[in-house]
Amino acid sequence: MDGLFVIIEKIGYIGIMILIGFICEKTGFVKNITSSVSGIIKNITLPCLLLTSLANNTLDVSKAKNGALIVGIGFLSIVIMMLIGNATGKMFKLDTGKRGIQICMGSFGNVAFLGYPLIKALLGDEGLLYAVFYNLANDGLLWSFGLSAISGEKGIKKLKNMLNICTLAFAVGLIMLVAGIKIPGVLNDSLTAVGGATTPLSMLFIGATMARADIVSALKRMSVYSLTFVKMVFMPLTIIFVLSLLPEGFMNITAMSTLILQVGMPAQTLVAILAKEYNLDEKYAVEVIFITTVFAMISLPVLYKLITVFLT
Repeated sequence: MDGLFVIIEKIGYIGIMILIGFICEKTGFVKNITSSVSGIIKNITLPCLLLTSLANNTLDVSKAKNGALIVGIGFLSIVIMMLIGNATGKMFKLDTGKRGIQICMGSFGNVAFLGYPLIKALLGDEGLLYAVFYNLANDGLLWSFGLSAISGEKGIKKLKNMLNICTLAFAVGLIMLVAGIKIPGVLNDSLTAVGGATTPLSMLFIGATMARADIVSALKRMSVYSLTFVKMVFMPLTIIFVLSLLPEGFMNITAMSTLILQVGMPAQTLVAILAKEYNLDEKYAVEVIFITTVFAMISLPVLYKLITVFLT
């Protein structure tokens, strides 16, 4: 089956689940979807997915090299997007709170809730392994400089926010991956099944979040278009261009595809949760999620097609 068809099919599959969450929230058929589901994802299903996706994989020299490159290039890309986000925030004269959201929404993608299931479906377990490596750079910067941009917190408080069940699951899974330790059969099957629930629950959460967006207001904000362009067009295309100039064998196609798709993911839904927690403009964050997620239905298939044209 052609890869482009696969990504369109999977986005459609994910889009239907998002629509269900949207309808449930909009009609009030299920109440408090975002608050209840986000906790289940963050504290139960996502840690299981991280742990099993690492422990069930195998690591060789090639994968380790590709993973390290993804972390390094991903880190650099996110830093550049944060600097651009700060500049555009000033250009559009956003207040301090909105500027923090602008920086984070234009830099940190929905690389777990949307990225993991999409990349696993498209690129298999090896792609998912590289997606997790990218998330190391994404979350490391989010819980440090990103959180500072939103909350103003510095020092030890930043480190405390980086210590959570997801980072613990990643660390344990990484140790098991390197050491070649496998989870016993029945336990592995159970944890894998729970981790598999991350996809539908995440899509319900995204749909419910989008249902709270003011679409008319979002469409009028030029600052939203600027971060969408930088995050989902400019930076992925820049990486495609740079990788096309590098010698063959620098990274394999699975690693390059994962890196580019992760960089081009829509804005991270967690930022909206953080905005609410720190009493910032949650509405602005939700509007950005809506616009970038809808745009992803077009941009991600196009990016994948460009990858096949210029990097294979």
